[in-house]
Amino acid sequence: MLLGWYSYFEFTVEFCPGDIRLTPHESFDISRKILVQWTEPIPSSGFQPSRSTGPNLPQAFVGYGETIDINYTFEDDEARSISCKFAVSVDDVDDEPPVVTCPDDIITNITSVWHCEQIIWEEPGSNNVDIQLVSRSSSPGDCFDIGTTPVIYEFRDLASNTGYCQFSVTVLDVSPPEVLYCPPNTLHYTLPPGGKDSANVTWPQPKARDNSNSFLNQTMRTYPPGSSFAIGSTNVTYTFQDGSGNQAFCEFQVILSESTDPNPELYIITCPDSMTVDTTGIGEEITWDEPTTNQADLTFEYSSHLPGDIFPIGVTRVTYQFRDISTGNSATCSFLVAVQDTTPPVISSCPQSVNVDPDSSGISARLTWVEPTATDNSGSVQRIVRTSAPGDSFSARRNDETTYTISYVFSDPSGNREICEFELTVLAPEEEGTPPLEPVHTCPDTVITNTPANSQDAAVWWTEPRIVDSDSRVSWSRTHAPGSYFPIGTTEVTYSYEDENGMALTCSFDVIVRDVVPPKINNCPLGFNRTTSSSSISKFWTDPTASDNSGESPTTTIPSIEPIPVDGIKTFTYEFEDSSMNIAMCIFDVNVRANTDNTPPTIESCPGNIEVNATVDSDQVAAFWDLPTSLETDVTVVNNFNLGDMFPIGVTRVTYVFTDVAGNSDNCEFDVIVLGKK
Repeated sequence: MLLGWYSYFEFTVEFCPGDIRLTPHESFDISRKILVQWTEPIPSSGFQPSRSTGPNLPQAFVGYGETIDINYTFEDDEARSISCKFAVSVDDVDDEPPVVTCPDDIITNITSVWHCEQIIWEEPGSNNVDIQLVSRSSSPGDCFDIGTTPVIYEFRDLASNTGYCQFSVTVLDVSPPEVLYCPPNTLHYTLPPGGKDSANVTWPQPKARDNSNSFLNQTMRTYPPGSSFAIGSTNVTYTFQDGSGNQAFCEFQVILSESTDPNPELYIITCPDSMTVDTTGIGEEITWDEPTTNQADLTFEYSSHLPGDIFPIGVTRVTYQFRDISTGNSATCSFLVAVQDTTPPVISSCPQSVNVDPDSSGISARLTWVEPTATDNSGSVQRIVRTSAPGDSFSARRNDETTYTISYVFSDPSGNREICEFELTVLAPEEEGTPPLEPVHTCPDTVITNTPANSQDAAVWWTEPRIVDSDSRVSWSRTHAPGSYFPIGTTEVTYSYEDENGMALTCSFDVIVRDVVPPKINNCPLGFNRTTSSSSISKFWTDPTASDNSGESPTTTIPSIEPIPVDGIKTFTYEFEDSSMNIAMCIFDVNVRANTDNTPPTIESCPGNIEVNATVDSDQVAAFWDLPTSLETDVTVVNNFNLGDMFPIGVTRVTYVFTDVAGNSDNCEFDVIVLGKK
């Protein structure tokens, strides 16, 4: 910096501003004056001035082409003096944009469990202190989606020339999908002796999930469930591929052999339903009634989990397998355990709202603060929104204070969010005379965001447009504020400004909320094993349904459902599509086998005939008996009378019918004999 002239003997002026030369923007009205401010000079250490002369305030209004000489003089009691002199001038129109350093394009791989990656960079800037940051589309530490996102910084110099820095952030997805369920390495089945040399074999559909937390359908499979397999060993492979081409595989063997057992069919009688529980920690202890079979000699082989295990947040498949050691026949029970995290992050050190004075320029204030942090019960938390960063510059408005809302948003892997908001109020600058008109207008570009899961809208933040019209008081309004919730689709946001002279200005931009969440399927079956004495079986299940975060009912594609023949396996696919073309599918198999069970249920404790006497004042009397029971657990019971029913005088037959899953039935019958009045 060029220092001004100063006089000295043994003492000096420790700081004296250099000549100040301003060049206004080409749109500047040269008939007006510009307010120029500086830092006051400081005498050297040891000099004790008793008198000083100079301007009352470190500022002056300078017209175009004008030069003003500024002189500060300091004098002590011994009549010694020191001076600081410099010139302030305004000339030559400045139409050159600011020159700033800009980071190179950033390319990185996604490493987090979110569908985005936190990116840090050294912010662009300039060694010219007269250049200020006006706006930026993203801040260091923001979370960027997979793909390429442009980052734009806007800067302004004292002549209101605008310069930009633009670079791109590219987040690559190189992580393969996660296979959530794959059948056991070996599926061993045994055929009856002297019969077929092949059989249809089914298994629960393998499932995989991408790091975007969305479920993937297989892109290729060598065999679908229900395919025909020959005796021997056959490899089955499922391939899952995400949108970036990353692949994961599910591989297992199907082994068929011939048995000496003429009745190799095994069935699981009870299997728990899939379950969903909430957690406030990193997981939850889950219990269930373990599955059982109707084969006394069937041996439990293995289970992937046990009741009382701790299940992490997410979806886990539980599998039980049973096997007959003598024949090699097996049966499987499989169900899902979903643990949902509904607890939002906890924010620490959210700053308090503050009031600040403008800096020496009189048109802005620069503020720093300690940024808030957050913790979450899942152990992972991400800052996904920051509308302003410490050290940002905030514009001031003459004769009126300006308030900015600063927002931080933190999210956990389950999409639970918590917000920290505080206000920064820039007070009106204290100025004398008529200040210059310096219109500054920045308007955001289109803002695009996605809806969180289970929500039909999204909170959207942006850096608010700023306008400085220090020549008069400016009133303004807006249709939406940062942090407002926007529905799925496109919404126009408008800011309107008008000064007391009737000059008006508007800023409009679009907020686009995309729905990327597929419909949520309710009551999707895991699959069915059924037996029948007929040649086929008709539909017996309830169609699954779906709901969508948009609040609209998804379009449902129902498969063609015809009678399923015996010894046939059929895969049914229900497809649900919302208005944003997100698709969810419910896929399950129905395996129909011939009924080889001809044994009726065994009834225990069937009561004998019961005699009761009618009362003197009634022709009916209540009768009671010991309830009949069956040794089998999976039976249905139908009866024509219940305990305590009223019976008339005479003989009444009571019948209980016990029916097992194979359709075999047996009756328990006895008479209730009501004797006449005595």
